[in-house]
Amino acid sequence: MKKFKIIALILSLILAIGLFGACGKKQENNSNEDKGGAEGGGNQQQTYTYVDFDTDANVNITLDGIKNETAYDAIPAFTFGIRAEAKAYFAASKEGIYAFFEVDDKNLYCSNEDVYVADCIEFYLDADNTSRANPRKTSRQVQVSPRGDYAIYKGDVEQTWVLLGRSLNGVSTGVTSNKTNGFAVATTCNGTVSPVGTNPGVKNDNGYTAEIFLSWASMEVDVRTVESNQYGPSGVVGVAFGHTDIINYDDVSNNRKSYMNDVANTSPLKYHKLKLVGDYKGVSVPTVASEITIDGNMNESQWASATVVGPTSVTADSGSATVNARAFFGNNGLYVGVEVTGDTKLEAWISTIGDGVYKNDGCEMRIHVMDATGQQIRSFKLLYDLFGMCWHDSPAGTPGACDELYAVSYSGTINNNGDSDSGWCMELFIPNYELQADAMNDGYLVSSRTLSYAQIMVGVQNYYITDSSDSSNPYAQAPEVAIPATATWDGVATYARVSK
Repeated sequence: MKKFKIIALILSLILAIGLFGACGKKQENNSNEDKGGAEGGGNQQQTYTYVDFDTDANVNITLDGIKNETAYDAIPAFTFGIRAEAKAYFAASKEGIYAFFEVDDKNLYCSNEDVYVADCIEFYLDADNTSRANPRKTSRQVQVSPRGDYAIYKGDVEQTWVLLGRSLNGVSTGVTSNKTNGFAVATTCNGTVSPVGTNPGVKNDNGYTAEIFLSWASMEVDVRTVESNQYGPSGVVGVAFGHTDIINYDDVSNNRKSYMNDVANTSPLKYHKLKLVGDYKGVSVPTVASEITIDGNMNESQWASATVVGPTSVTADSGSATVNARAFFGNNGLYVGVEVTGDTKLEAWISTIGDGVYKNDGCEMRIHVMDATGQQIRSFKLLYDLFGMCWHDSPAGTPGACDELYAVSYSGTINNNGDSDSGWCMELFIPNYELQADAMNDGYLVSSRTLSYAQIMVGVQNYYITDSSDSSNPYAQAPEVAIPATATWDGVATYARVSK
């Protein structure tokens, strides 16, 4: 009997040890949220840092298409659109994200065919900032018209956009706009919204606003994932947005679709990073400080010794305008500046990329970042006109938009041939962490190589009148694009070399 008692005691100890081990393992799995959920992987201990969004009650936003809440002031507004016609504001809470858009539009149109066919805001969101090449279940696309029409899409398992709900002229299908549904929109309209195809006569509208709410839960995202640095920096989401503008009531094909900085709206990999908290809140705001003041004035001493990266002159209405295009590396990143003096007619008539917005007064930059062996790490193609950024471009499969700081200034009036102007200037700062990044890993910019130098070329565009009888028709004017005499667009080796 004693022998059986000893055996029973041993079996009890073994069972106790097994249960203790099982409890310990279960506790580890329960804490998996803090280790990144299922994608945390294995038993490897992972530690994440968190920010804490405020509650929805404290953010206290009423969805009514009116921006009178202080919560929208916490994140700097972002100006976008080909002619800087729109502004975007953001706020976030533990319940969800708010986006508010203001659009300056003198001709408001709507369509009963679909929302995007006429004037509208288009907003794209990568809610968990995973920066995948294609939309996923946590991706959302929202279109809102001045009339209050809307359409909402989500990414699906096939990595394409699937319609969740739509409302056109008061008729709704699928998901409806209601905050309790995790999705809501509201608009205000300062004018009369006219149907496309109907001649409204002379219009003099004053724009519209669109306000959007999306809850984290409706996007199948745990707010703690957004608050953590699981897929990149804490409190960051990916965004792209733009607006469509109908110009002629009877020609829908002549609309203007100006996605913000030409971000590839269908690919979260190309989206801009919206930082919702911290010291560097905002859209594409660098997380390191620039070492000079970026104000569109090349008046710092560093510019005098910087490398020349562009032409020295460009054809202008006055005959010729002087160009000073330079670049240099500071400790925190790359600086590029372009100054044009003697341009007596500042012109930026073209408002669509399809019609050649690159013909407006402005500049195009080609930047190829190299390591010490001469291998390319990352490349950028950037276009600016007198109103600001027109588009980004980058090779397929690489991060598109980048954190940057830029400013454009000019002396004179744009698109006024009745006066005499003096010229314009722009400055750009791109931080080192963007220049060295050649891939994305779950929202993080990563690189295994070290930046050594950059091959840079700046082409300067100037629109000038060749025939005074056609001065009222901007499409009849001829553009001049000047590049360095020894360089070619396709010859990266002919670009100026700027050493780190």
